[in-house]
Amino acid sequence: MSLSSAKSKARNAGRKQDVASLIKAFKAINIDTGSYPDTGDNYKCVSTACMSVSSSYLPDNGVFAKSLLSYISAIPIDPQDSNRTTGGSQTYGYFYKGGGAPILFWSLEYKADCSPGIVNILGGSTTSCYYLFN
Repeated sequence: MSLSSAKSKARNAGRKQDVASLIKAFKAINIDTGSYPDTGDNYKCVSTACMSVSSSYLPDNGVFAKSLLSYISAIPIDPQDSNRTTGGSQTYGYFYKGGGAPILFWSLEYKADCSPGIVNILGGSTTSCYYLFN
């Protein structure tokens, strides 16, 4: 295994830990408030830095992310975003419009297992994943 492959796997492991924490936080919000946070017709970035490679995610200067702080110890920041100011291709995203099912999105490097989520798109350098809340 190459050093870059080992680093990629370590970053993916960190992302999976972040996703597990986010899932627990969103479920706790649902238990406490009776519903999941509604994003209207927009995808929201969970991280304070938004995904720069997709116009689908709307930045909100961390307002949405800060609402999670009562339920999570720290807002997840992708391991590749070392300066913590710019979104990378692995930013965490969330979408929920009342009446449907909330969805948490994230990406992993290369072909990787999305558990606890499901593979959405399997690309050459990234795997797009999602988790559908019940």
